[in-house]
Amino acid sequence: MRFGLQDIKKQVHRRGGELYVGLHFLRPGELQPEIERLIAYHERLMGQPRRQFSIDDARACIGDYRLAHCLINTLSAWYRWQQPSWSDVLQSIGGNTQELLAEAGITSPVYLRLALYNYVNDHHHGFLNTQARNEALQSFAAAKMYGQGLPLPCAPLPCLPLFPASLHPGILLAPASR
Repeated sequence: MRFGLQDIKKQVHRRGGELYVGLHFLRPGELQPEIERLIAYHERLMGQPRRQFSIDDARACIGDYRLAHCLINTLSAWYRWQQPSWSDVLQSIGGNTQELLAEAGITSPVYLRLALYNYVNDHHHGFLNTQARNEALQSFAAAKMYGQGLPLPCAPLPCLPLFPASLHPGILLAPASR
């Protein structure tokens, strides 16, 4: 794993008129309680949404923000944020949502985003500000899509993976496959 010099804990000093940079390496057992707290923090978040992860809380486990940044990145080899699959999300919503979406030609998050994109272009002139987003999602869900007369349930829409992975509220912390 690579880190930039600005991201790591270091000491800068002069010797004989020359500038030296000394990197701080952890010795065995050094910061063990702090690292245990950071791992426990990650373990507590297993299966929880990404929005529950606080970088400040993770840094507080270690105390030094540079060292914490390196350790958090190192832990990413064991913990990953994972988006639930389309079918898992639809099963958790229940009802006949999956059938309604499939009949409307929406069989994946890609097709759902495309349908929303088309809806926003047709009904909101291609732009949807934050204040109008919930209302637009509800009207999209209630709209008859593609002339098929399929009203979609509006409650599940915010739960569906519409947004990029980094913004999605349903991204869960899971063990990394190694």
